[in-house]
Amino acid sequence: MNIAELLARYADEGVTLWAQDGQLRFRAPQGRLTDTHRAELRTHKEALLRHLEAAEPALRADPGHRHEPFPLTDIQAAYLVGRTDAYAYGGVGCHAYVELAYPDLDIDRVTSVWRQLVQRHDMLRAVIHQDGHQRVLPEVPALPVGADDLTALPAATAEARMRHTRARLSAREAPTDQWPLFDVHVTRTGRRAVLHLSFDMLVVDHASLRILLAEFQRSYGGTPLTDAPRITFRDYVLARRALADTDGHARDRAYWTERLDTLPPAPELPLAEAWQAAVDDPGQAGRGPASGGDAVAFRRLEVLLPAADRDRLTERAARRGLTLSTALLAAYAETVGAWSRSSRFTLNVPTVDRPALHEDIDRLVGDFTSLELLAVDLDTPATFAERTGAVGEQLLEDLAHPLFTGSEVLAELSRRAGGPVLMPVVFTSALGSGATSEGVPPEVEYAATRTPQVWLDCQVMHRGDTLSLSWDIREGALAHGTADAMFEAYTALVRSLSAEGETGEKAWDAPVSIPLPAAQAARRAAVNATEGPLPDALLHEPVLARARTTPDAIAVRTPELALSYRQLVARATGLAQQLTACGLRPGEPVAIWMDKGWEQVVAVFGILMAGGAYLPVDTAQPAARRDTIIADAGVRTVLTQSWLAELEDLPSTVSPVAVDLAGEATADRPTTARRDPDDLAYVIYTSGSTGTPKGVMISHRAALNTVEDINRRFAVDERDRVLGIAGLGFDLSVYDLFGPLAVGATLVLPQSDRRGDPSHWAELVRDFGVTVWNSVPGQLHMLCDWLRSEPPTDDGSLRLALISGDWIPVSLPDQARELLPGLEIVSLGGATEGSIWSIAHPIGEVDTARPSIPYGKPLTNQTFAVLDRHLRPRPEWVPGELYIGGAGVALGYLGDGERTAQRFLTDSATGERLYRTGDLGRYLPDGTIEFLGREDAQIKIRGYRVELAEVEAAVQTHPAVAAGAVVVDDSAAGGRRLAAFVETARKDGGPAVTSREQARTAAAEAVREAGAAVDAARLTEFL
Repeated sequence: MNIAELLARYADEGVTLWAQDGQLRFRAPQGRLTDTHRAELRTHKEALLRHLEAAEPALRADPGHRHEPFPLTDIQAAYLVGRTDAYAYGGVGCHAYVELAYPDLDIDRVTSVWRQLVQRHDMLRAVIHQDGHQRVLPEVPALPVGADDLTALPAATAEARMRHTRARLSAREAPTDQWPLFDVHVTRTGRRAVLHLSFDMLVVDHASLRILLAEFQRSYGGTPLTDAPRITFRDYVLARRALADTDGHARDRAYWTERLDTLPPAPELPLAEAWQAAVDDPGQAGRGPASGGDAVAFRRLEVLLPAADRDRLTERAARRGLTLSTALLAAYAETVGAWSRSSRFTLNVPTVDRPALHEDIDRLVGDFTSLELLAVDLDTPATFAERTGAVGEQLLEDLAHPLFTGSEVLAELSRRAGGPVLMPVVFTSALGSGATSEGVPPEVEYAATRTPQVWLDCQVMHRGDTLSLSWDIREGALAHGTADAMFEAYTALVRSLSAEGETGEKAWDAPVSIPLPAAQAARRAAVNATEGPLPDALLHEPVLARARTTPDAIAVRTPELALSYRQLVARATGLAQQLTACGLRPGEPVAIWMDKGWEQVVAVFGILMAGGAYLPVDTAQPAARRDTIIADAGVRTVLTQSWLAELEDLPSTVSPVAVDLAGEATADRPTTARRDPDDLAYVIYTSGSTGTPKGVMISHRAALNTVEDINRRFAVDERDRVLGIAGLGFDLSVYDLFGPLAVGATLVLPQSDRRGDPSHWAELVRDFGVTVWNSVPGQLHMLCDWLRSEPPTDDGSLRLALISGDWIPVSLPDQARELLPGLEIVSLGGATEGSIWSIAHPIGEVDTARPSIPYGKPLTNQTFAVLDRHLRPRPEWVPGELYIGGAGVALGYLGDGERTAQRFLTDSATGERLYRTGDLGRYLPDGTIEFLGREDAQIKIRGYRVELAEVEAAVQTHPAVAAGAVVVDDSAAGGRRLAAFVETARKDGGPAVTSREQARTAAAEAVREAGAAVDAARLTEFL
């Protein structure tokens, strides 16, 4: 007989064997050990004893060294460090506070019993030293028991005094090297008596508290206690540490080491932000993350599930081969997953580490807590019963490898990450706790706990005939309202699983669906109630109408010429006639391959008037990419300029038409092909993730809806002059073309060869009275830099800046308004697939504590959803993918049904067509969306997700930085880090430089001055 195989077989059957004092001991569920088992054990007793005594250190009493110092357990050491501010979310001890209610209590008897317990249990006389050891004091003073006799006070006054005692004792934080590490207090009122217990969890755990409560109950009732345990917590700690040298520890270490690379991080729950008060309750401050100087506070949320509901829950779990505890754990995981950025995460599940090394092990008082790091994967849809089964299987597999503790796993994760790794989301079950050796402990009326490095601690336990579901929450850790909303969702889910009849049964056999909290759903609906006038015209028709009413107004102005509305339409009409004569089909794409200039405007209107769709192709891109786009779109005609046509490098399959050589139409009235507003207006090719460009198809109605909304929203009219510096292939140009011209305003265009020159932009603004600026943030930044060097002589004409297409540095709006007084700045966003813009945020006073400018709220007839990968709405503060809905959604990708199906979806709940942007964002309580970048552009640093563009924006807020770029450095010995490269800001006030030699001297001096503050040794070490 192989003894190791026999032991393994018995372990699988739930039978634990160990050797003690030369005897073979066992622990097994009732009825599990059969006569056959007993006969087998008698047969192999000697072999089993030899094997067990050799394999496991014995737990033997050592009374002679009882009061000698001994090491802390892993969890005690973690709690001790957690009392300091050495790590995030520390600054607090692990503490438990409980209250028990009685009709009355005799103070003297209470005091006597607790003094008896102090002598009975060594750890009630223990002190913990900061150098990492603990010691049981041989003698301690008589335990003082506080008492308040409030029997003469009115009931309300007495209850208020008792709540004050609760607040004081639940926040108790005493030095660990001074006895006692707990407090006992009695309050007597005219209606009842309350026993208050306040314990530092360095010396007890939950099971130990139950032992103490049961022994207090027995002794106070007059029944003598059994003999004290024959071993001490010190004996256990030393024996447990000796297990580190066994084969079992090596096996368990190998199990966990193999899993380290795939163990997911803690749930990425929304954390409190310093600026959250502005979006929680605009205009009022006071809610934010707890700062280092604030006292650490926890609060408890609790719901008691009635006995009938608890019993149904237990029965349904058992019928499916599951336990109640695992079902509540799975419900917690589902709830956490609804608020976690990632659906793969690790929960911290405290367990009791009382190995069967001695028959008195379960009677000891001490902290036997061990951590189990439970990986949860919610990626794959599953019914609740299936999810519970999967969670339970993983838990059992992990618990079969307990000798390498969760604390050791965390230490190894931290070592690999180069910094502390926390697992702050906890699930604690006390459902398996039954009677102790001294009987059943009394019922706890109130309890609260706090633990360092913990945000949430879900605790489930029996409370009389009810099932207690409670969460202890660290105040200031999570975004305001998050924990409350999560708790409400958790208890609602548990209630649905315990509901009567078919409804409750179905909840087990269907995937969990956690709806948005009602208040959040109402806010989400309100912010997306954007219905407004929906245009029923073609994109160019408002411009033609303006040409009829104000034909002589200037439509397009360049430094060289001006085109009136009459001239623009006449040229466009002539071009449309030429295209029609060439056989242009309705909706056929016509490419525009031109340098920046008035010819582009004529080309666009000519194509649309002929019934085609315009397709811009940038002259700056490689010819191969240009030709790929032309071929992909099936283009037959390319509109260009004569000097480009002379290059003769266009594909032979297309016919070039030089627009600058085309004449005006001879007819008095322009003719335009009959088209439907939902027909194709233009195609813009954007970069694809596969490297192949994709052509976004936008309808007339979709684009015109955005154009008219912007004009209405910001009062753009015939008095405005809009500077058009965006390339025709960038959809900001769509507004440049159709926004101002639809209301009789003027489009101002730069010289082609100076399109990127900020000095030229400043000239155009000054010379032509430009009032509306439309660009990416970087171009406004360039203009500001130029204006600092050449300040305008007057207040200037610019009144409105539309900024979009990239992150807006937090400092940019105020810089721009300082240089251009009265400038209204608006952040716009969306996607080419959303018809220019879909969201807007007027930038008022900038909160520099925020990492970015808010993305905003949806535009008219457009919607924004923040969804998870299963298209479920994400709660407030929780990141998800941004989906655009409404009138602006594109028709799809030209000739690419597969990619269209991937990115354009139909919401099964609403039937609305949605575009999946690939961008990340989150809704805030004020209804705005915060943009968080792209998932594929984000990296992880020490477990934290980082958007490089956001870091760059933060770097650029420094007054000494003009521009910056941030990159990832993987070469450092300490692990992955970020490195920033910056261009220093311009310094004004120096002497004028009139020669090249002076410039070189000034540059060298600037470099020397900038480098003087740099620690050369540290820089060298960094590099």
